[in-house]
Amino acid sequence: MDADRPRTSVGDAAVIVIVGGGPRGTGVLERILAQEAVNADPTPLEIHVVDPYPPGAGRIWRGSQAPLLWMNSTTADVTMFTDSTTIVDGPIVPGPTLAEWVAENTEELGSFPEIADEIPTVAPTSFASRSLQSRYLHWVFQSAVDSAPPHVVVRIRRRSVIEIDDVHGSQFVRLDNGDVIEATIVLLAQGHPDALAAPREIQLSDFSAEHGLTYVGPGYTADLDADVIAEGDPVLIAGLGLAFIDWMVLLAESRGGVFERADNGNLVYSPSGREPLLYAGSRRGVPYHSKISYSIEDARPPLPRFFTADLVPGDGPLNFHEDIWPLASKELAGAHYYELFSAHPERTVGTWEEFDSEFASLSWGSPRLDELIENAVPKAEDRIDLESCCAVAEFRRNLSPRTSRAGCIPSSASSPVVRRRSDSNNCWHSMKQA
Repeated sequence: MDADRPRTSVGDAAVIVIVGGGPRGTGVLERILAQEAVNADPTPLEIHVVDPYPPGAGRIWRGSQAPLLWMNSTTADVTMFTDSTTIVDGPIVPGPTLAEWVAENTEELGSFPEIADEIPTVAPTSFASRSLQSRYLHWVFQSAVDSAPPHVVVRIRRRSVIEIDDVHGSQFVRLDNGDVIEATIVLLAQGHPDALAAPREIQLSDFSAEHGLTYVGPGYTADLDADVIAEGDPVLIAGLGLAFIDWMVLLAESRGGVFERADNGNLVYSPSGREPLLYAGSRRGVPYHSKISYSIEDARPPLPRFFTADLVPGDGPLNFHEDIWPLASKELAGAHYYELFSAHPERTVGTWEEFDSEFASLSWGSPRLDELIENAVPKAEDRIDLESCCAVAEFRRNLSPRTSRAGCIPSSASSPVVRRRSDSNNCWHSMKQA
């Protein structure tokens, strides 16, 4: 955290400005410092990381947001470090996943009030709050800074860049406080910057203003004001993706509603009475499936096998459905059946080696492959069915709301993914624990 200066000049040192101090900027900084640590001929280097939000977390992962807003990846799947699987120039610098970091720092993390109750519940398969992820990202950033070799100076500028000028080979970076940094290189790592309102959004905003309605446009949910929506208000929500989940949390659980476990194991929502009435829709018409909780305990399938660059036909333009989708489908199916044969042999016929020797030689979608799978996997619910997993109800614009709803609900309820998560007889994770 350096003092503000009217002007930073290149002088004898090369100057790199990284615009954006969130995960992207942190990753760039870590890679530069890892390279410089093994530089056989080091020269002075000054790195400025410019971001008005906390370094490491940036705006999206800052800690000052509702504690009920979670990540959409499990803690074991989140890491900012390279390892033996990483294809990258420069040295490999391993480090902990979010799950490992929490396990190593449980006592210290438990001292922070906003995450104290969460820490004892964190497991590799759990989803962390964004507040906890913020702590992890800040630690990663600081660890990178602390690793800087003597010839490198890192400066954190809690400012915004408002202008970049290219003059005679140098980049002049103007900050919102008037400071100018003369840089050798500028790296833009803002992540997903905001966009100007599209014509459709402007139209909706104008319509709402004319009719006394409240309009909240697209944006990062934590930056938007949920308090403008009063209890009992009818609310139209366009989209059923991650932002919809955020809005549902902010307008329901954050207002005092709670989920309770019923005798049959299902979760039942008990409203507080302060919620609005949500009408949600999207082009698909149904929400996305939740993420699976199944974990592979034995050897992982050998990947990739069928979806590799040398198997993609030709050097010309590709047709996704003809050239890519069959290879990707076979790759997914191969991994699926490898795990089925390994973890649940009672649900298969024959050995994996017998099945795989023929599976590998057959084209995806061929009658012989379908026959092979049917013979080796007797129960249809144990076979991978990508088309059904991806399919949703087909709607036409002239369908009435009642007809659309009649088609939507059975389509969602009959999904094989939904069945596996709600029926212990089809949930492999439950069977493995039984």
